[in-house]
Amino acid sequence: MGDFTEIQPKPLLRLHKGAIIDHIIDGIIATGIDPLYIAAGHLGECISQYVSVRYPGRCQVLQQTKGIGTAGDGLLYVESYLHGDFLVVHGDHFFFKDPYKRLVSHHKPGSITLLVQSPESQDSMGYGHRCRYNTRTGEVQYHAEESQSVPETLPHPDLREMIVIDGCMIFPPAIFSAIRYSRQAAGGRKLEMRETLAFIADRHLCPMYAVEIDGWWANINDFRVFAATLRRLDELGW
Repeated sequence: MGDFTEIQPKPLLRLHKGAIIDHIIDGIIATGIDPLYIAAGHLGECISQYVSVRYPGRCQVLQQTKGIGTAGDGLLYVESYLHGDFLVVHGDHFFFKDPYKRLVSHHKPGSITLLVQSPESQDSMGYGHRCRYNTRTGEVQYHAEESQSVPETLPHPDLREMIVIDGCMIFPPAIFSAIRYSRQAAGGRKLEMRETLAFIADRHLCPMYAVEIDGWWANINDFRVFAATLRRLDELGW
């Protein structure tokens, strides 16, 4: 977002009732998840100071020493702190209706649980990658291709083409070995999370399920989306 985030990290941008990070943390706390870890990169000291005042004793901020992103390397950075299945949320994602309780309630231990949306929906300001979602079982067949490549016909009536919202999902500990294994298979190249998920799906390393999002969401990755989100919240009288 250029100059807009030179002095303030994206998670601290204010969306009416609170900063983006407030909406995320409040939603996660409501599920009963504990502890909460924040892997902070750009201006991480600002995030640390903010949450220490806003949520004293509730969150531990882990300052990344270099820009390693929020995908595979970002998860490996916090691996030693995590035990058991865990929820991952990107700090620039805003959900009008918190999806976290639905994700947690539908999660099967040892599996990956994704958040998905119909490609026909106009109720979002974000992007993702396609999958085939079984409406009866909740199982997912993940693909790394962009959402624009979704085909129109499917071989089974229970299957629907959906878009995976990449910034909100639940992982088992097996994701860490999968990240390393997929990177090794790619010749040591750093992979996007979508590539690792496709690698897992292709080799059936871990079962995948999904929950369909209720309401709209936004990936605040540029000023245009931020302004559009503010306008929409104004229209809704938020």
